[in-house]
Amino acid sequence: MKKDLTKSIKKAAGSSTLKKILTAGAVIAAAAAAAAAVTAVKKRRALLEGKPQKNLSRAKNVYISGTSLASFAAAAYLIKDGGYPGKAIHIYGTPSSANTEEYGSIGICTRALLRDIEARTDDDFSIDTMFDNISYAAAPEVKVIDADSDVRPLTLKPSKSVLKALSKALKKLSSSSARELNELSVAECFGETSGFADCDLFAFIEMTFGIRSEHKVSEFLARVEQLLTYAPKAGLFDTLYYDFSILSVIENYLEENGADIHPAAEITDVGIADNRVNAIHLVEDGTRMTIYLNREDFVILDTGNLLDGTTEGSFNSAAPKPETAPQSMDLWKSAAEKDDSFGLPEMLLDDTPESVEFSIVDDNGYLLRKICNKLNEEPDNGISVLFEASNWRMKLTSEPYSFIPAAPQDESAIDFTVDEALNTTSDADEADITPEDIEAASILNAEPEPQPVICVKGVYAGSEGNFINKTMRECTGVELLYELCCHLGMLSDWEEAIDRIKVVMISCSPYKASPLRKAPAYAVPEIRPCDNCMLTGGFILTDAPAGTIEQQIQCAKKAAYTILGKKEKRVRPKLVDVRRL
Repeated sequence: MKKDLTKSIKKAAGSSTLKKILTAGAVIAAAAAAAAAVTAVKKRRALLEGKPQKNLSRAKNVYISGTSLASFAAAAYLIKDGGYPGKAIHIYGTPSSANTEEYGSIGICTRALLRDIEARTDDDFSIDTMFDNISYAAAPEVKVIDADSDVRPLTLKPSKSVLKALSKALKKLSSSSARELNELSVAECFGETSGFADCDLFAFIEMTFGIRSEHKVSEFLARVEQLLTYAPKAGLFDTLYYDFSILSVIENYLEENGADIHPAAEITDVGIADNRVNAIHLVEDGTRMTIYLNREDFVILDTGNLLDGTTEGSFNSAAPKPETAPQSMDLWKSAAEKDDSFGLPEMLLDDTPESVEFSIVDDNGYLLRKICNKLNEEPDNGISVLFEASNWRMKLTSEPYSFIPAAPQDESAIDFTVDEALNTTSDADEADITPEDIEAASILNAEPEPQPVICVKGVYAGSEGNFINKTMRECTGVELLYELCCHLGMLSDWEEAIDRIKVVMISCSPYKASPLRKAPAYAVPEIRPCDNCMLTGGFILTDAPAGTIEQQIQCAKKAAYTILGKKEKRVRPKLVDVRRL
C-alpha cells in the first residue's frame, strides 16, 4: 500500500499540469513582490516630497520644543533621512539666540547635514564660504607671560612621559572603552603622569576651553584632537563668532518642506504616564492649550542652552549672580520631576564653576599697541597670550586688526566740510575745488574707525586675583582692567590706561561648564528617557565636546534616528599622531 501511494505521489509531482501550476504560482509571487517594491518606492518618494498618499494611515506626528539649533536639526533629519512629511512635524518656538560655547567646532555631522539638505547659496550665505571662514584666517604665535611679566613662546610639545600617556588615552577614546573615559576625570587619568599639570599643552586647553582637572577626561581628549587638527591656527580658536546663518539655512530647508513652525508658541509642560508622554501643554499668542498625543506620536524636548542665565557687568559694576536657573531648562526640569528617567538637572547646576569673560574696547589701539610691543607681534595677525601665573588662569586674545592712519592734524588747511565742498559753485575770483581738497576733507570729517577689542577669559572665576583681593566674578570692569595691566607689567602706565579706556564689558556664564563637571551617570539624561520622547540640547552627552555646534547636531541626529528606528553608523575617529605637536 505504501509503495503504491509513493508511486502515485511521484507520478503527480512529475505531471505537466502540476509543473504549470507551480510555475504560474512562482510568476504571480514574483509579480506581487515586484509590485510591493514599486509601491514602497512610490510611497517613500511621496513621503520625501510631502505629498498626501492614498491608503496611508495618519502620519506619526512629532512635536518639538524649538528652542535650540538641535531642535531644528532633528526636524531636518526626520525629513531628510526618514521621509517625514513636513506637515507632520510641529515646532513650537524659535531657536534660542544664545551662542554655543565654542563657535568654531563644526565637525563631520554638521558638514554632512548642511551638504545633504542642499543649502542654498545666496547673498547672505554659502556653504563653501562658511567652511572657508571656519578654517581660521589668522595664525598668531601664542605667547606665555610668567609671574615676572617676561614673555616666552608657547611650547605645545610635552615631555615623553606626557606624550606616552596621551597616546594611550587617545587610543582608548577611539575604541569601545570610550565610555570609561567619560567616567574618569582629567586628574584621575593623568594625575600620576610626571609633568602633565605643568605642561603648556594642558595650560592652553585649560585656558582656551575651560577644561579643569576635575572635568571629564573625554572632554579634554576631544579638545586635544581638535588642537591637533587645527594646530597651525589654534591661537584664535576661541574667538570665532557663532554663524547664525547655519540656523537660517536649516530653517529654510524646513519651510521648503512644509514643516509646521509656530514661532509665537512655546511648550510649557508635558504630561507623563505609563512611560509615555501623553500630552503637551503650550501657550500660543497668550492662549493656553493642550494637545493630547496618539499612541504613534513622538515628542522631542530640548534640555536647555548652556549659556542661558548669562549676566553682564560694566566698567563700574560686576556681573550679578543669576536669580534663577536657566529658563531654557524649565521644560526638562518639569519632566524630570514627573519621571526619574529624565535625569537630575539640579545636580548639573550645583557647585558649577562660573566662567567669566571681559572685553576691552580699546581707545585707538592704545592698549593693543602696548601689548604688541611687549610680545614683539603685529596686530594684523591677531594676538593670543596665556598668563601662566594668573590665579584666574587668564587667556587674552584679539582678532587681527590693522591700524588706520591718523587724519590730518592741521585743520586750518581745510575749513569746509565735504558737503560744502560739493555744493560750492566757483566764481571767477575763486579757485576751483580740486579732488585732492575733497579727499582731504573726507579724511578729516570721516566717521571714527571701529576700535580694536581685546577679549580675556578666566577659568577659575571663584579665586581671588593676584593683585585684586576679590574673586574674578566679583570684580568690576575697572578692577579687571587693573589686574590685567599688572600681569602685563604696565603698573606705571595705569593712570594713562584708566584715562584712555572707558569701556569694559563683562560676561558671566554660570552654567557653561555644567556637562564638563564630574556628574554621576544617573544625573545626565539619556537620548530616550521614555517610549515616545527624545531629548536634545546642551546637556546631552555625545562624542563631540559639550556645548559646541557639532554636539547640537549630533544629539539631533541621535534623536531623529531613534524615532526612525535607524542605526547610526559610528564613525571611528582617525587616530591622531600626538607627535605632530
